[in-house]
Amino acid sequence: FRRVLFRSVPDTHILMSLSRLLSAESTGEHRFVTACDVTIEPGYVMSARVAGHPVPIVCADGKVTYLDAKVGPPLGVEGLIPMTSRWTDIGAWPETRTSLAPNTSLILYTDGLMDAYRVEDSRASLGMDELLDATSAVLESGVDVSEWIPAVVGAAPERSVDDTAVVVLTLRADA
Repeated sequence: FRRVLFRSVPDTHILMSLSRLLSAESTGEHRFVTACDVTIEPGYVMSARVAGHPVPIVCADGKVTYLDAKVGPPLGVEGLIPMTSRWTDIGAWPETRTSLAPNTSLILYTDGLMDAYRVEDSRASLGMDELLDATSAVLESGVDVSEWIPAVVGAAPERSVDDTAVVVLTLRADA
């Protein structure tokens, strides 16, 4: 997809290009899209650009944490929310760069998965702690990475009414 549609677009400008595409395709309604764009470079250096999307989960050295990432506004809200036009002015969303160790896994997911982990008594809570706990339990169980998605999704206390997508990327050590 990226090679065809964004062949000449630098990684740091993909979200801006998608935002412009969304605006061009809009029928006048105010629509927005959340997105997380991740680039992994040689040497396990990761760059993440987050537009109103849940941040990736990082699984490394037996620990599970959320990526400490800068988050910009969703795509399509430039100028509608105070301070969002500055992303348009600078031509890019904020970027978080970090080094990852070999055998680190990243879990990228849609907010539909977060909906499934809402705290039972509070529909306002997104259940971020519960999702981390479920992911930690899967990591501690020793199952293969290929089984993480069904295990994390299967552990959700509720069925999501929103779309749910989960991707696990594991950075293998060079052989």
